[in-house]
Amino acid sequence: IAWAFGTLGVHSEPLMAAIARQVKADNLLMKMRPQEFVNIIWAFAALNVYDEFLVAATQDYLLEPHVMRPFNSQDFSNTAWALARLQVRNETVMAAMGNAVVGRDLLRSSSVQAVANMAWAYATLRMPHPILLPELASAALSPGMLAELNPQGLCMLAWTFGTLKMKIPPIPELLREISFQAQEPEILETFNAQDVSMLAWAMSASQRKDKALFQAMADHAVREGGRHLALFKPREIAVTCWAFAKQGVLVPELLGTDKVGFAPLLVKNPELLSGFTNQGIAVTMWSFAHLGHRHDGLFSTVAEFLVQENRVDTFNSVDVAMVLWALATLGYRYERLVNALAERSQVEVVAKDFSA
Repeated sequence: IAWAFGTLGVHSEPLMAAIARQVKADNLLMKMRPQEFVNIIWAFAALNVYDEFLVAATQDYLLEPHVMRPFNSQDFSNTAWALARLQVRNETVMAAMGNAVVGRDLLRSSSVQAVANMAWAYATLRMPHPILLPELASAALSPGMLAELNPQGLCMLAWTFGTLKMKIPPIPELLREISFQAQEPEILETFNAQDVSMLAWAMSASQRKDKALFQAMADHAVREGGRHLALFKPREIAVTCWAFAKQGVLVPELLGTDKVGFAPLLVKNPELLSGFTNQGIAVTMWSFAHLGHRHDGLFSTVAEFLVQENRVDTFNSVDVAMVLWALATLGYRYERLVNALAERSQVEVVAKDFSA
């Protein structure tokens, strides 16, 4: 029943709570076959239902000596995915699963989706298993594997290894191959705003320089008069600007000219600024300055927004420093904004964590 509801996406907390109570009352976990257990925990994760007893019992169950022996690669993948989805960060359990997958050489028979989901789980939990993750990268590099992923899956796989920031071979080779695949016209033309921002972030976070990929993504985003740019959400704008700045790749049409780019989009739609976090605003301004790209309209619009909405009053020390640096670097002197930043920097709760 739980698996069916999870597969159908039917969210019924009373039903899931009843299932959890039944499992607890009859001590069913210890009586289940591995596939039944995997189906149960996967269903709760798929519906994003966190049951404290079930989560605790699951961790104990997985550490029983006999439990993982019959698991196949899909079982491990689904279990890891479920734990990550429920934010269950148990290093002992995750290490044991990773060791079992590698020790039994299960990745040879894994689907690319199982590989991707397993990698995603370890990345989401920030657990860079030093043996499993390179093996997952190697499995993904097997002939024909990456071609089975859709563009969104390809970008998510890049995000996974970008998040982990591991440079153990063959992870760099995998990121390079993902870059090549992403630049194929039939793949790139399907990219949406999330795909562009995710892949750009992944490559920059992993410190992989890839001017060709970034130019290709920028060309895709600004084509047809930049209509794709209007679909970028505030977070995606900030992330994309940051990634291009870290790469040192300046594409004026992406950041903003008079007619096309993120800057004129925000100038024409200043209400979008309300959707930015403080960090997002600071990072965006920093990115423009880092690339030496002035845009008077954008900076005046942002300055007015920050002052009118009193957003500076909620800045932390990093936000203050980044915005001040951006203004100074590009030579913008917005007196009211600079004064507000100066006042904020003097507030004890912020000033005490400024570094020299």
